[in-house]
Amino acid sequence: MLSGRMERLGRSTSRGERVAASPGGPAGSVGTAPTNRRPAVSWPRFAGLAIGSGIAFWAIYGAFVLTEAGQRSENLALLGAVLRSEADREASLGRLSLISVVSFGIATLLVFLAATMRGRSRLGLLTVAVMAGSILAAEILKELLPRPGLVEGPKWILRNDFPSGTSTIAAGIGVAILLVSPDRLRWLALPVAALIAAFIGQATQVAGWHRLSGALGGAFLVIAIASSGLVILARAGFVGRSAHGRVSSRVRGLLLGLGSILILVGAVVLGIFVAFPLLRAPEGASSAFLHTTFDAVGAGMTVLVIVAFGATIEPFALGVRDEGPDQPRRSPIPPIRPILPDGP
Repeated sequence: MLSGRMERLGRSTSRGERVAASPGGPAGSVGTAPTNRRPAVSWPRFAGLAIGSGIAFWAIYGAFVLTEAGQRSENLALLGAVLRSEADREASLGRLSLISVVSFGIATLLVFLAATMRGRSRLGLLTVAVMAGSILAAEILKELLPRPGLVEGPKWILRNDFPSGTSTIAAGIGVAILLVSPDRLRWLALPVAALIAAFIGQATQVAGWHRLSGALGGAFLVIAIASSGLVILARAGFVGRSAHGRVSSRVRGLLLGLGSILILVGAVVLGIFVAFPLLRAPEGASSAFLHTTFDAVGAGMTVLVIVAFGATIEPFALGVRDEGPDQPRRSPIPPIRPILPDGP
């Protein structure tokens, strides 16, 4: 009888060890945690946004820099900055004065500290790399990308400014705020990021520093680099699901409405410019119309681009270990089965 009880105890223990073994691990490894982690399902979304932003970047370059019509329209719009009032120019220069090497360095340090204090040093390093890599890429591309001389004009207006370094810095700071902000505060970080990028990008056009293509190119460049970095982070297993990252539909709706209205205003001005030739007959009128159009469209599109990035990262917690697919919890202790006597 004793030998029968010992045999049943051995069978019971063997079954309990098999139940407690981790999926994918060796049979009999009692109480071990699951080790077969898979990358978060977020990386295809990030990859899609990176590819889309890259396509938009090169499409803008091709349409506005490599064609005669694109160069002519942007040069006319850039000349329209001269017609701005002194108050407008001073206001734009005041906003642009906020972007400097010192302010960029301070912003980089703050976002890294914000991520580190939340225990997400990898996210902090990624964010710093995105900010520094974006501005470095912008300056390199500005030197390497050709701007063929398809139209005539003064030397200062024929220079290549694609992509805009100033707009790249502003968009980089905005994206960095979104990346390191707590999930619960994304509803606040999103409008801050969008307004920083849009206002600075718009100011570069008002001040006559950059064209529409340069401002938009900087924003798309940052989104492409940031999204590519998030693909790496997700593949490394440091992107998980977030239960608190949802942005209020009202906040998102306001930003979408703002961006759409700005683009609509630009389209209406452009429609008037095309429909009524007499209005563009006076000297400088064409520049004024195009400058207003590109100014509004650039700001509106920048807002929408930042909102799209925010919507892409919204469901995810960045910089935290991905626990992989949902799996039933395993008890670290084998189940205890009663030992029944053989009989009377």
